Amino acid sequence: MNLSKYVQRFCLLIVVVLSLVGFSSTVIQADEARQLVIRGSEATAGVVYKLWYVSDELYPISRDRMAELNESLMDLSVQDLDKRYIRAVQSTPSDDNGEVVVQNLKEGVYYIRDDSERDWKYTPFVINFPFDNKSTENVVIAKKWPDNGSILLTKWGFDDKNENNPRLLDKVDFQLYRVGDLRPLRFNQHGQLSTDTNDRDTLTTDQNGQIYVQNLPLGEYYFKETKAHLGYLLLNNNISVSVTGKSVVKVVVKNYRETPPPSNPRRPWLPKTGEVRLIIGGVGFILILVAVCFAHRSKKAESARISENDIL
Repeated sequence: MNLSKYVQRFCLLIVVVLSLVGFSSTVIQADEARQLVIRGSEATAGVVYKLWYVSDELYPISRDRMAELNESLMDLSVQDLDKRYIRAVQSTPSDDNGEVVVQNLKEGVYYIRDDSERDWKYTPFVINFPFDNKSTENVVIAKKWPDNGSILLTKWGFDDKNENNPRLLDKVDFQLYRVGDLRPLRFNQHGQLSTDTNDRDTLTTDQNGQIYVQNLPLGEYYFKETKAHLGYLLLNNNISVSVTGKSVVKVVVKNYRETPPPSNPRRPWLPKTGEVRLIIGGVGFILILVAVCFAHRSKKAESARISENDIL
């Protein structure tokens, strides 16, 4: 009889488990039916996106809040984002039409970034998902960074102000600032303006003495030299640059050699303490001698004058 009770309980447990599995399966299928489609503004294959699940407590958020959140996350590296938001999804590469389909997304707020290795990228963005509850397909358009300007800096070195013996200087470090910003701009390995904190904020001239940076929004910038080529003076003045369009702005920066120290430098002579005493004593002795001679001469002249008066 006891055995029969155990069998009944076991059967009941199996029924409960199967019911839960069936419920979970139903939920998953429902999520799969509602998918996110990311469509690039360019028909580019091989684009990979990474989606960080920010929160479901904020969902849905306003457009202004989306813009603020997007701005605050742009400076974070992928590693920083992974630490802050544990739940993340990597998409498959886009097809020839530049389209990616992401399934099984939980309802909430997502931050999406182009995670591909290319010369250009789509701008990151924040979305509410789903933003259209009436449709099983939520489509969002990824926009390309605007076609901005570029700068080509060339570094020349000369022996003197007459610009003798010109040469292109490599291994000269610069930082590029936008006027009004306190922090230097960052660039990836392709010279593209970047918001990733793992990318470099120091630009170094290559073997041709050049630095090429691109994807710069229109505006005013300046270069600051932080390390000079060996044997040349560090440039103290900032180099101002205006980016006004898509064309490449060419900048030429000149440096001059350090003035070499003389081979036999003359050291200024300063008498030591004992030498000062000797000099003062010598000068005093000479002054006394001159005074004695002057007195003796005056006395002699007075005697001669008296003798002349006696004769008269």
